[in-house]
Amino acid sequence: MPDATRWPSPLSSLRVRNYRLFISGQAVSQAGTWVDTTAQAWLVLLLTDSGTALGLAAAARFLPIILLGPWAGVVADRVNKRHLLLVTQGSLAAVAVVLWLLVATDAITMPMVYLLSLCTGIANAFDSPVRQTIVVEMVGTDLARNAISLNSVIVNLARIVGPSIAAVLIRFAGISLCFAVNAASFVVVLVMLGLVRERDMRLPARQPRAPGQLRAGVQYLLSTRELLAPFLLVTVTGVFAWEYQVTLPLMAKAGLNGGPDALAAMFGSMGVGAVMGGLVSGSFRQTRMRGLVIAGLTWGATMLIAAGGPTLLVICAALFVAGYASVVFNTVAKTLLQIRAVPTMRGRVMALWASAWNGSTAVGGPIVGWIGQTFGARWSLAAGGVPTVLACTTLGLALVPGRRDDRHRADMPDAEQAPTPEPGVRAVQNGET
Repeated sequence: MPDATRWPSPLSSLRVRNYRLFISGQAVSQAGTWVDTTAQAWLVLLLTDSGTALGLAAAARFLPIILLGPWAGVVADRVNKRHLLLVTQGSLAAVAVVLWLLVATDAITMPMVYLLSLCTGIANAFDSPVRQTIVVEMVGTDLARNAISLNSVIVNLARIVGPSIAAVLIRFAGISLCFAVNAASFVVVLVMLGLVRERDMRLPARQPRAPGQLRAGVQYLLSTRELLAPFLLVTVTGVFAWEYQVTLPLMAKAGLNGGPDALAAMFGSMGVGAVMGGLVSGSFRQTRMRGLVIAGLTWGATMLIAAGGPTLLVICAALFVAGYASVVFNTVAKTLLQIRAVPTMRGRVMALWASAWNGSTAVGGPIVGWIGQTFGARWSLAAGGVPTVLACTTLGLALVPGRRDDRHRADMPDAEQAPTPEPGVRAVQNGET
């Protein structure tokens, strides 16, 4: 193994070869995904000029995560995660190729957009919990928080690069080339996954098929207070605040009367802030519930500032801080959920997280899109800021009387070294009914 001193603290998980390969593939793939996301949002507005249609397209992409996500978590705990990732990433590549061909031949229609978004969502429902949990198997729990933070950095670097590439391609080469770039990006991630060495991974015991495993995962989450509190916050913010694929295109086109350049500037500003947030949160020695509340309050407040921003410059400045706070929020929430969950439940817990964080767009996307269409684009951002502030304030007040949760350190002995649970809890953890 390379000398750990080669890697500064924010990059310490890169000392692990498998993780370096994985994150390299993800960097290219995520950039392609953001090129696709930006271009697809613009395509929907060109076809319909409707915020509601934009929300419905987002809902079609994320509805399968709600419907299939929890079961996908059970599958993630049963199968070889690398093999499943090869299948899901290959499926996403196929959808990208089809979309590219339909747009290039001017055969694309809104029903086709909805259908392809649905296919993407089905693949993502199985991809997300595996992609989240395989990181811990690559780096171990000691480096888990750092690796999760670097994942956020990569996603948000892609948020800077992807929309900018999309804006240039749309303006100078046509929108269809954006989808070709996304399709090509999957080649890199598939090659990198093929190079990963499973003998170097910390593979948990696979869970055998048994009745009641999905119900057991839900019961475990609901009965574990340390997991339930961050999960509820993630659900609220996932429904209302994490809808930028709807709110920002509406702000660019209807709120500012701009074009792809304005959209790329907003995504880019958020991305720069998010990259900084990921690097900073990767250096945290402690992960506390209080930090989750503070990050959430900052996120919600800056969304409200962006909603009322008079110019693109002010909006971008507010979105920069919102990007920073949202990634700190997400990193802390994911770290709390992964480290506090027992290994045999980790896939199911993270599948429920994916349903709350991403799948909730199936509910929130149409709502936020309708609000923007009916009351104005700025109200779509405000609709995310207000619930986020209220939910975080409520949890913050709940933590004041007894600060037991706030003192919990993510670097304390985690679920893998935790004492044997009581028989009733052990039954839930093992999937017994």
